[in-house]
Amino acid sequence: MERLTDKIGNTYCVKGCGSNCKYGFEYCSKEDWENCETIADVIDKLADYEELEEQGRLVKLPCKVGDTVYCIFSRYTKCTFNNEEFDEYSCQGCEYECDSKKENYVQGMIAYSLDWIVTNLKKFGKTAFLTKSESEAKLKELRGGEDE
Repeated sequence: MERLTDKIGNTYCVKGCGSNCKYGFEYCSKEDWENCETIADVIDKLADYEELEEQGRLVKLPCKVGDTVYCIFSRYTKCTFNNEEFDEYSCQGCEYECDSKKENYVQGMIAYSLDWIVTNLKKFGKTAFLTKSESEAKLKELRGGEDE
């Protein structure tokens, strides 16, 4: 759909009809809305969005494709005896007591597709964040308030 509004300063205005505007306006503000056909288009478009929202089909995404997202991941540290990360299969039968520990870390990554964003939607605010500082604050919380 074509965008019907613009922001001029702190005011949202409806884009005028351009050369078709019988009033000659480039932009219309509330004072100009009487008898304007463009306003009818704006109301129709707004109504479409409101219908979608009421039906639960309008989703506001936390980011756009190409944005950097900071995610919290888990990994195991290397065991001092065999210099490998803990793996329940390769560690079976090992004669040493494994000192590998699970640790969380932050990694920035690119939201590479709309599918990736939608798939990870429920993780935003929990293990996926839009700023590094938010992710690091959550990481500190997960560690019990301690920095590593």
